[in-house]
Amino acid sequence: MRIVFLEPPLSLHPLGIFPRHPPQYALTAAAVLRDAGHDVSLVDAFHEDLSLAETAEKVAALAPELLVIVPYDYTRETQPEVTTQLSRMLASRVPGLILGMAGSVDEPHFRRRMLAAPQLEFACVGEYESTMLSVAAHGGPCEGVTGLLLRRGDDVISTGPADVPTELDRLPFPAWDLVDFSRYIYVPHRFRRSPMYPLLAGRGCPFACLCCKEAKYAKITRYRLRSVANVMAEIRHAVVTWGAREIQFSDATFGLRRDWVFELCDALEASGLGLSWSAITRVDVVDRDMLRAMKRAGCWNLLYGIESANQHALDLVRKKIDTRQAREAVAWTREAGIESTASFILGLPGEDVADVMRTIRFAARLDSDYAQFFLLKYYGDDSGLDEWGHVEREWDFSPHDFRGPIFVSNRIGSVAQLKALQRIAYARFYLRPRFVMRHLRNLAQPGQWPRYAAGLKTLLGAVAGR
Repeated sequence: MRIVFLEPPLSLHPLGIFPRHPPQYALTAAAVLRDAGHDVSLVDAFHEDLSLAETAEKVAALAPELLVIVPYDYTRETQPEVTTQLSRMLASRVPGLILGMAGSVDEPHFRRRMLAAPQLEFACVGEYESTMLSVAAHGGPCEGVTGLLLRRGDDVISTGPADVPTELDRLPFPAWDLVDFSRYIYVPHRFRRSPMYPLLAGRGCPFACLCCKEAKYAKITRYRLRSVANVMAEIRHAVVTWGAREIQFSDATFGLRRDWVFELCDALEASGLGLSWSAITRVDVVDRDMLRAMKRAGCWNLLYGIESANQHALDLVRKKIDTRQAREAVAWTREAGIESTASFILGLPGEDVADVMRTIRFAARLDSDYAQFFLLKYYGDDSGLDEWGHVEREWDFSPHDFRGPIFVSNRIGSVAQLKALQRIAYARFYLRPRFVMRHLRNLAQPGQWPRYAAGLKTLLGAVAGR
């Protein structure tokens, strides 16, 4: 079949906001289908900042038989109205088009989208490589394919849980040739050398914290890891094919299997590739020995999801950490010679302005090398936190945050107040003399001026709220 994956625009109108990450999930599914002999393309309208009309025109020119809209991919969230309007436009432009969805969210999200857009015939729920293979083999969606939501008149039915790959090593590497990954814009504090190659070493996360955008996906995705040999094969492929000089492990929580981390570090160190790399993890996962091994293997930065200095809020969102663990992890990371990025969410359930200011002060005292401050976002009406606040109907499209409707705690007055606190957080952390002096020394390192200039521009935008 002639199949097109569509990463849609974020909103009904172009925003001039560019994605921090390529569409990693869709690129893997595209590679699976292509290996099976299908003609596969991917249109990343978000990356190209296309309008809805421009997106429809570009897709129609490819004359697909099967179109899969991916409204939720890795760190990507699309306004629901976009899917509805695009479905209507594409169904009228491409006669006979089989139109569906796929992405990293659960069944209720897709059910709502299908009920709002009668042109959508199906949705793949959860991990969709096997499901899409069966859909393509059947020439379209049908009840004999598991992992689908199917339109049946005015109703939407489920065909049951999807078949998911039990051994991730059997999947091909993502089809990076369908996009130019070197043109994706990364936040300056998340990379050191270019080209940087993003890599998923596993899937799922056993924690499923309520404040995490991966939570819904984690609930329908069993945690699995690829073998170290398979990960190293992709790394070598990235170096040879794409000239990668740095790897970013994009897993929701890197390092959950301690023995695997040490095996990977040994393999990276023995490879002689000389790559730098970074990862995202938790403060209760690392220890001194692991961090020293990671440093020897080329790790330069770890991002820790700390979220808050207030234990009552951490408990409400089931984070299962405390501030002591955060202080220890950041101190051990610096001791090992690795930079740290502390990630916080301002205005968690149960927090008031004084609580948020406590988190801001804690971030400054923690003194990680970088910090990022987000507002809590939800993409549906089922946050489960109604007694603690409400979710705004309007989507927030800040370039310095995840996109989506903002959760407003009952003890904080408004979105405007939350955004003011976010600006204070960035100013208090990044304008400290200690931070400035530490990073002035880094400017002496080769090739760092452009990264720091981009970082300064990003900081000024965050402090100014634009």
